[in-house]
Amino acid sequence: MKSQVSLMNRALRIFAGGRVISPDDSTREAAHCKAAWDEARDSALAAYPWGFATKWARLAKNAAAVSGRSPVTDGDSRDADAPAFGFANSYALPADFLYLLDIRARGDLRAEPERHCISVGANNKAALLSPSVRLEYSPTAAVAVFTDADQAYARYVFRHEHCALWPEHFCEVFAARLASAVAPYLAQDAGIGVKLRDLYRQELALAATADARQDFAPDVHMICDYIDNRRR
Repeated sequence: MKSQVSLMNRALRIFAGGRVISPDDSTREAAHCKAAWDEARDSALAAYPWGFATKWARLAKNAAAVSGRSPVTDGDSRDADAPAFGFANSYALPADFLYLLDIRARGDLRAEPERHCISVGANNKAALLSPSVRLEYSPTAAVAVFTDADQAYARYVFRHEHCALWPEHFCEVFAARLASAVAPYLAQDAGIGVKLRDLYRQELALAATADARQDFAPDVHMICDYIDNRRR
């Protein structure tokens, strides 16, 4: 069964970096793996819309939108939760949010995605998105999503913390990502970090292909139409 310790050791084996018995060991290996764990996990999860780590959620309106406070404009830091750039509504992102896939006005994949932008800090820095454009940002900085929809349903990658439930193809990606984070502190090779970053990108490409085979999401419209026709 996969565990935090087994995945730490998998990462360490990639560059012959020793072994840990517990994340709380007094060894350098355990200390570095534990320190890098959360960031490596979130980074690997946010790198691709993994089927096992995707959720639907109806978002709650922020107080700024509910109270009718004036929208802010670019560069105005009065209220990072107030709607910006002409959008009508502001919604809070879930606590386990990492990467937004899309926003819809109802909880139905057949509905067209809504245009939106994400507030990523107190200074209300945001990026206007078309439904097909991915936003690159630090997941921990995102605080709100702005859209015109009166109701907002988000499809997003969440912070999946239970590593025992991670599929094998993702474990390979995570191990490579963790190895790239800790190897520069533990290995004698000055260039090991770059080498392991390359390995991580290779593992990510392979795992994305495997994940796509398991989740036929691109043809949702076809699948839903088929189900509707069968019910008639």
